[in-house]
Amino acid sequence: LIFSAMNQILAIDDNHVNLDLIKAVLKRSIPECNVVTALSGKEGIRLASEMKPNAILLDIMMPEMNGFEVCEVLKKDEPTRHIPVLLVSAYMQTSQDRIKGLDIGAEALLSKPFENAELISQVKVLLRINKAEDQLRKKNESLELFIKNQAEEINNNETRFLQISEYAHEFFWEADATGKFTYVSAVVENILGEKSEEIIGKKHIFDFY
Repeated sequence: LIFSAMNQILAIDDNHVNLDLIKAVLKRSIPECNVVTALSGKEGIRLASEMKPNAILLDIMMPEMNGFEVCEVLKKDEPTRHIPVLLVSAYMQTSQDRIKGLDIGAEALLSKPFENAELISQVKVLLRINKAEDQLRKKNESLELFIKNQAEEINNNETRFLQISEYAHEFFWEADATGKFTYVSAVVENILGEKSEEIIGKKHIFDFY
């Protein structure tokens, strides 16, 4: 499957009529989106994993896998867990049902029958959430890459320092906050007459003064 660079919306419902209605409403009101439909929970999970949509509209009352079960799978799977989900169903008539939907990870809830304007508003909210989270993930990835590069540079500098100090004729050393040696170069044996293992962690910098 090849998807465009437009906002991708996946609608999952076992009812053709509901899917056609959702698709028509969204295409008319949000022209910069592409609506893909699935007639079962399993098909919806597969499509979500393949296309990584910007938002998912999910009916609850479906055979084999209901919407709650589908949402749980999507939110536990790493490739799809960040995709915002809107549960759309006439089933959510009690506060317990709505709480359950939010507890399993859905970002929003919409009861049937719904006003077209309400559906459009909810979908726009999901798209904003998706955009914000995508920007945040990219910033985190850039930060992690920066930290990794800095750590590698520090390690490289430390390695070069150790290589230089091992072959230089000068005595290089490091000490901790208490003044105890944490590193001494190998040439210390020729200069002070003591081996490095006899000094590191055992002697204080002022012991040799």
